[in-house]
Amino acid sequence: MVRTQRTTGDGLRERSGPLRLFLLRAHAKAHGVTGRAIVAYLLVWLGIAVTARYRLSAFGLNVAPAGTSPLDTVAILTTLVPAGVIARCLRSRLDCFEVTRSRRRQPGQVLWVAAVCLLATTSPLLITPVLQAQINRAAFLAAWMIVLGTYLLAAAVTPAAAAFAATLLVVILFSSPGLILWEHNVLYNVQLRGISASVGAALLCAAVLTTTLVRRTEPLANHGLPS
Repeated sequence: MVRTQRTTGDGLRERSGPLRLFLLRAHAKAHGVTGRAIVAYLLVWLGIAVTARYRLSAFGLNVAPAGTSPLDTVAILTTLVPAGVIARCLRSRLDCFEVTRSRRRQPGQVLWVAAVCLLATTSPLLITPVLQAQINRAAFLAAWMIVLGTYLLAAAVTPAAAAFAATLLVVILFSSPGLILWEHNVLYNVQLRGISASVGAALLCAAVLTTTLVRRTEPLANHGLPS
């Protein structure tokens, strides 16, 4: 009897590995994370690297010494695209599950949000080798953290269109000469990259907490549930 119980327990443990992998893949797919989506996300970042090579603002990056310049305004604006993708991945695309699931956040959901945000924060590192030498890599990463944190924080409490508009407004404010003093411009001033990284980290932490604690509901009619 004891040997039979041990054999059964070993069999269950052996099967738990593939089962967990299946559940993880199903959970990721429900949030829009598929092989094609990952490839498309990486291509978006490659597009940002290409965009950063064509300067349309007056920062003078073409003549600046290596590692002394921020991203161009156009390249900053294009980072709203991957930020929006990440924001969409934090919510299940099976809307009926979002409406009918328990109001209490499960540990798996909290881990999912934290893991996605962590991977998203470091994703620009994939294109740093192909960026122009003039662009400061630390300032680039800090600027991305600010954009991502702002987008995710807004997306946690507002619809997707409003989150995009709010983040776009923030970028426009920092990109408009005279509206924000250069010594306070954490989005473009390379000398403030340490402060910029701290601001971005604070925004991301707030976004993770808000996403995991606030449950934003939609009317049932919007989720395709039968009446």
